[in-house]
Amino acid sequence: MQYKLLLISLGDPAGVGYEIILKILPKINSFIPVLIGDKTCLDFYLDILKIKYNPFFITENLLTDIKILNVKLEQFLFVDVRTNIKKFHINKINKSTGKIAFYSLEMLTKIVKNMLYNQYTKFAVLTMPVSK
Repeated sequence: MQYKLLLISLGDPAGVGYEIILKILPKINSFIPVLIGDKTCLDFYLDILKIKYNPFFITENLLTDIKILNVKLEQFLFVDVRTNIKKFHINKINKSTGKIAFYSLEMLTKIVKNMLYNQYTKFAVLTMPVSK
């Protein structure tokens, strides 16, 4: 069985992407969400939104062989772009938040190329806003 994946680049953490996606995650039921962003920012938003998720952290290489992970539809996967950001401020765009947004899109592109190369056809892509 091939799982249907929804690949989501979370965008700029100083914007609305992380918050919107974390709030709608329970409503995504026909795809396994794969969030791509920064773990520090994810933890920050989970904390301020008082949301209790237990993401399954993976590397981008595992997505083409997801069946070995035994993922359930209620779970979501998280690919950390590992920017080593220590802290950031909501609504304050700076070099660090731009870097996270860029690396998230870059990782998304790498994953899509890998999935297409491996003929993994059941996926969709969603990108959240980035700063310009």
